[in-house]
Amino acid sequence: MDKTSINFNKLLRSFKDKWVAVSDDYGKVFASGDNLESIIKKVKGLKDIKMFRVIPFDTIYSPHSFR
Repeated sequence: MDKTSINFNKLLRSFKDKWVAVSDDYGKVFASGDNLESIIKKVKGLKDIKMFRVIPFDTIYSPHSFR
């Protein structure tokens, strides 16, 4: 794991099970909330942000498709 990944994990550690809006370079959290709608309202007007849910660090995420 590189230094960027380690710092990003530290940055998100306190946002477990929350939605977050982060800068394009993943260096700063602009907003967090319990649902996506709440952070969209908080970051209205900001550009170049990424929004996603922070899953618990002890959980394995495995995307799959149903056929």
